[in-house]
Amino acid sequence: MISTQDDGTTTVADYLYGYQFVLPTDWVTLNLETGDLEEIIDYAAKTNPELADNLTQAKKFFTSGARLVALDTNLDHKSGISLPVLIVMTNDLGEGFPVEFILGIMEESLPNSFPQAKILSSGVIQSKLGIQIGQIDLNIPLKDPNGKTIQFFQRTVFFKGKDTLMMVTLIAPNELRTTITPTFDEIVNSIGAIAP
Repeated sequence: MISTQDDGTTTVADYLYGYQFVLPTDWVTLNLETGDLEEIIDYAAKTNPELADNLTQAKKFFTSGARLVALDTNLDHKSGISLPVLIVMTNDLGEGFPVEFILGIMEESLPNSFPQAKILSSGVIQSKLGIQIGQIDLNIPLKDPNGKTIQFFQRTVFFKGKDTLMMVTLIAPNELRTTITPTFDEIVNSIGAIAP
């Protein structure tokens, strides 16, 4: 359930998986249960045939466990044509393990999964509402459709939801890192448990 509050913030409450958090003003959400993301990816694949295979793989990845995508529309957080994006997903692989263990596995597996990625920091924190959260920050070089390499900042946090591991990932151009990190910290600190 997504609801806009009187102060302009957006509360995201997922009763199926038992968590909630608050998005600041200027963030818009796309509820992935609606199938809109599939349509967007299909359209992008048709208009960018050279990226069709990659987009098809992304579609499988995002639609299998994705719960929500949010976009920061604050123009002060814009870099070129890029705005920060937040993706919320489920991951059944880490369901029964402690957060510290999952963090260790992620740190060990990232060099194999993303050889170009550089781990900037990692650790376990606690939200203001008492939820234990694993966090890992990365610098990832990606090529745009023109072949130009752009450095991206990625922060992934994960926590126990009801019967699953929840993962929240922020992706933004690296030059926005210091600008967007306090906003993401605000989102992470608002993560709390709710009764399903």
